[in-house]
Amino acid sequence: METFPDEGDMDMAASLKVYKEVGYQYMVMPDHVPTISGHDPQGVAFAYCYGYTAALLQALDTY
Repeated sequence: METFPDEGDMDMAASLKVYKEVGYQYMVMPDHVPTISGHDPQGVAFAYCYGYTAALLQALDTY
């Protein structure tokens, strides 16, 4: 089932923390996102996922 990064079974913040700890320096991006209503459902959904991921990565840089 497609879900947003803050709603799924995986803890996105914890996963990104582990990626940082092991030195992972490659791309992190959503593969599929849920369909939402609005003018550009796919674009808005992906924008949310990218924004959420970017915010988590910025938060990790403060530690």
